[in-house]
Amino acid sequence: LGLFILRFRNLKGFQRVMIFMKTKLKKIIVLFLLLGIPYSTALGALIDSSKVVGVQVYPSANPAQPGSVIRTVVLVQIQDGWHINAHEGLLDFLIPANLSMDKNAYGTLTQNPSYPAGTKKSLAGLPQPFSVYEKAVTFYADVKLSEGIKPGTIELPFKLQIQACNDQSCLAPATLDFPVSLKVGLPGQASVPFRLE
Repeated sequence: LGLFILRFRNLKGFQRVMIFMKTKLKKIIVLFLLLGIPYSTALGALIDSSKVVGVQVYPSANPAQPGSVIRTVVLVQIQDGWHINAHEGLLDFLIPANLSMDKNAYGTLTQNPSYPAGTKKSLAGLPQPFSVYEKAVTFYADVKLSEGIKPGTIELPFKLQIQACNDQSCLAPATLDFPVSLKVGLPGQASVPFRLE
C-alpha cells in the first residue's frame, strides 16, 4: 500500500489509473472487432499461453556427479482443446516451442535440446496446416555439470517459450521459467537413474 501512496499520492489517483487501464483494454478489444477479428482472438491477445499448460521436469540421475552429463526430461502437458506450436514446421509469424537454459555457474547445454516432430493441424483463417503438439509432449536437454560443484542441491535455470492456440485463435506467447532442482552427490556416490515410463 505504501508503494501505491508514494506513486499515486492517494487512493483516488490509483483508482483513476485502474479505470484508465480498463478503458484501454476495452478499446483494444473493440479495435480487434472493428477489424473483423473474432472476440476470442482479441481476448487471446490479452491472455497468457502459460494458463493452458503445465510443466514437469525429471533429471536422468539423482544425485548427479560434478563434471557428468545428465539428461533433463521436460514433460509439457496441454489442456484439452488447446495445442502449442511445435519447434519446427511453422508459418513464419507463429512462435515456436523453444527450450533453453540461462547462463549459470552449475552447467551448460551440450547441444540444442531434442524436440519431437509435431502433428499437422489447420487453424481457421490460415492458408495451410502447420506442426503442433497436443495433450502432452516431451523435450530432452543434455547438461554438462561444472567440475567444481560442491555436494548439495543446485538449481538449473531452464525456460520454455510457447504459444498456445485452439482451432479458432491463438493466445499471447509466454515464457515459462522453471528452475530444475538437482542433487549433487559426493565423489563416488551411486546415482539412481530415472526412467520416464
